[in-house]
Amino acid sequence: MYLWWMDGLLRCLCCVQKLLTLPCYGQDTKALHEELGKAIARSEGTWSGSSHSRSAAEKVIVPRSKPEDWEIDRRLLKIGERIASGSCGDLYRGMYLGMDVAIKVLRSEHLNDTLEDEFAQEIAILKQVQHRNVVRFIGACTNSPHLCIITEFMPGGSLYEYLHKNHVVLKLSQLLSFAIDVCKGMEYLHQNNIIHRDLKAANLLMDSNNVVKVADFGVARFQNNGGVMTAETGTYRWMAPEIINHQPYDQKADVFSFAIVLWELLTAKVLICHEKGHMIILEVEFVVLL
Repeated sequence: MYLWWMDGLLRCLCCVQKLLTLPCYGQDTKALHEELGKAIARSEGTWSGSSHSRSAAEKVIVPRSKPEDWEIDRRLLKIGERIASGSCGDLYRGMYLGMDVAIKVLRSEHLNDTLEDEFAQEIAILKQVQHRNVVRFIGACTNSPHLCIITEFMPGGSLYEYLHKNHVVLKLSQLLSFAIDVCKGMEYLHQNNIIHRDLKAANLLMDSNNVVKVADFGVARFQNNGGVMTAETGTYRWMAPEIINHQPYDQKADVFSFAIVLWELLTAKVLICHEKGHMIILEVEFVVLL
């Protein structure tokens, strides 16, 4: 499946490259293929070279099998500055056992059965994943109403901030490095039967070495073999047409979102979003299929 993701990456890059005729990336598909091969080799080298060192998070975390093993004593958390806010919670930078962490705190005034079920689902997924390109789960506080999820802190911020706030035009080598990191993380999730459902630049975080990791599993789900997946889940600009149209969907919806992320990386722009859902579909299809 990893090779399938890499092949998809090359195909998407070639299509968007021809569409946008970006001089900074050239027009030679063969050269692009060669550059992608070099980027993959560099990525594999970085992976093998760093496999013998343990991150701060790995030193704190020991193998855990029981649910209570992931429970964190809230008194051991030091909550610092707020770094992001959502409709039902806030994200803080903090400390846990001397380690920098990110703390997602659900607002108690918004708690209901649905939100608590989603909170439990997010934890269930995070406990199952461990990969260099997926943000690392540290633990959670699950005693209502003080619900929070603790993950490793990513000092590089999000790809969205990196691209749009700094108005960065990526060099091809850096673009491919970011894209390959996303491919590896998503391939791992799909292998473990997980659909992210909200893949976008804002949910792709960078560590101090600019390694990109997939984050925010608030609407992620295990692949449902028989049931119906919820429609209109995620963020419209990155949402696959079948999700918007209330049609059956699977992991391929994440691949569509990845294509929009690639478009962002190539252009450093954001798709225009209209209020009506059908307008969003038309605009997204125009960008990808033109």
